[in-house]
Amino acid sequence: ANCSMIHHTPRIEGSPLQGLTGLDLGSLGIPDAVEFARVYCAAARRPFPDPHWRFALAFLFFKNAVIAQGVASRAARGVA
Repeated sequence: ANCSMIHHTPRIEGSPLQGLTGLDLGSLGIPDAVEFARVYCAAARRPFPDPHWRFALAFLFFKNAVIAQGVASRAARGVA
């Protein structure tokens, strides 16, 4: 799920991390989120659809939020 985060991240002006949301992925030759998951599951020899995929995505965003909060906390204290 980690490498599919970009499919679920919005494009925000000025943000250093730009997601794929809102782009015409087909014209860019980039698979959409469902196709990406299908290819991933085939490569990992996991069932598609993976019954745990949504949990993995939720955990991914929770983990990244915790990391971002830790970085922001250290930056606020001047030790980042």
